[in-house]
Amino acid sequence: MCRMIFAIGGFKPKDIFIGLKEMALGNNQLHERNVDKPFPHPDGWGAYFKQGKDFKVFKSIKSCFEDEKFMSVAKKVKSNYLFLHARKSTKTPRFLRNTHPFISDKFALFHNGSVKEELFFDEQYETKGNTDSEELLYFLASNFVPEKDFESIISALKKIKNFYKLNCFFITKDYVYVIVYYNKNPLLGDMKMFLSDKTIVVSSEIVHTIPVHSSRWSIIGNKSVLRVPLNFPEDKEIILRRF
Repeated sequence: MCRMIFAIGGFKPKDIFIGLKEMALGNNQLHERNVDKPFPHPDGWGAYFKQGKDFKVFKSIKSCFEDEKFMSVAKKVKSNYLFLHARKSTKTPRFLRNTHPFISDKFALFHNGSVKEELFFDEQYETKGNTDSEELLYFLASNFVPEKDFESIISALKKIKNFYKLNCFFITKDYVYVIVYYNKNPLLGDMKMFLSDKTIVVSSEIVHTIPVHSSRWSIIGNKSVLRVPLNFPEDKEIILRRF
């Protein structure tokens, strides 16, 4: 069970980093798991963004609300897009190799949820850690067909029968695909989106550090795939497909 967020377009990195920290503390938004007490996410954090022509990845096994380096990374971000993740481990150890994002040659993935069955993928991929999230990346990558992107993603998702949540950011060269697919705890599972002419933010929870009224946020909804161009707002064609 994790918390994650991305912003593309015009945004202040500091707002996004503080927003993740508040979510990771476990009492930013009321949901099924924090009614009686906070539901923190202390098992590491990861950041992914493009700096010039290079992709930058930062990972830590410390919690983002205790790691003194967390906010210093925010000062390094000079990019039109930023992805962040706070991990709450279920059974796997707190190792860097188990910390999001997971990256292959052409794809990256941030995941919130758990898969309770073995996933099969192409032989070219080899797991480095022992998480279902890394396996999910390779599974989606093995089934992804760019010319039939929605169809191939949805078809792959429907092959998975035993899971809690498959919510993830599946990142390709040109797009991020926001997958929202869960089978219980809708308040915890729903993904939220803020969209303006210059900025899009998608997050596990409403980010109160972004200076807009909460009414500007919308719920993406279960059984959805949202395609967002990484060069937004230059390309504003955001497409939502439900299944």
